[in-house]
Amino acid sequence: MKNKKVLALFLILTLAITIVVGMTGCQKKLDMTVLYSEIDAGAEVTFTVLHTSDTHLTLYSDSDTKEVKKQGKKRTKRFDNLQEQKLQYVASMAKENGWRIVHTGDLMDFPTDANIERAGVFFAETDCLYVPGNHEPEDVNSDYYKKLSAVAGRDLSFFCEEINGVCFVGIDNSDHKMTATQLAQLKEVVATGKPIILLVHVPLYTKELYDASIVDDGAAYLMAVPEDLMKNYPEDKYRSQKADEITYESFEYIIGQENIKGILCGHLHIDFETRVGNIPQYVVGLDSVRVVTIK
Repeated sequence: MKNKKVLALFLILTLAITIVVGMTGCQKKLDMTVLYSEIDAGAEVTFTVLHTSDTHLTLYSDSDTKEVKKQGKKRTKRFDNLQEQKLQYVASMAKENGWRIVHTGDLMDFPTDANIERAGVFFAETDCLYVPGNHEPEDVNSDYYKKLSAVAGRDLSFFCEEINGVCFVGIDNSDHKMTATQLAQLKEVVATGKPIILLVHVPLYTKELYDASIVDDGAAYLMAVPEDLMKNYPEDKYRSQKADEITYESFEYIIGQENIKGILCGHLHIDFETRVGNIPQYVVGLDSVRVVTIK
């Protein structure tokens, strides 16, 4: 009789644990891959930046709508609730080594005041070079885009910051496109003759990256994909990702510039190294950081 009671208690406890785990999920441990790359840019002094991307913060507050809260919970689970750990890991690694951080977009998964507040703290602590991603507000005239630009401390549609003689040029191409204004601004920086490293969210098209990044829906999520390679795209992806004339012109201009020495980007959630023309392009994934030495 005693053994039966013990067995019954054991079964009840096991069921209770199963229900709790099913409701809350198990917290996974952060496991980041550290990649190493070099860009021969002709820097005045060799230095290092830490490249990260696609953190996908999912913060919200009591004042947000039920829909936003529901989305926040769902997307937090999608990223194993590791976003804050990843952000702290990157900040700590950069601080310990005295490196600048380059974040190539999707710091947040959707725009909320809570996400922007956390982004502002991160920017203030790290002096981060940041370009927006497609999960951040794409409309440059929206209130959230203006708030994000304010906490970042710069115009996020286009900026240029020189470090040791190398110009880091950030371009918001989060809608898979570039504008005529951005191209004109890039040409002004190129005209200085100084070495340039481009920071963008969406990688520029190369055939090998196209082949590696096509997902189940048939889209590759790159900038300036040739139209003949988009014939199997779903209609909505084709409309949103099809490059316009100025984007194709920008792509051709970029690959023709000898003083553009490298491209750092994200968006695809995979690690990849390729060359856009003769320019090395480094994609950093969801669970990795890239230590980039600039020579």
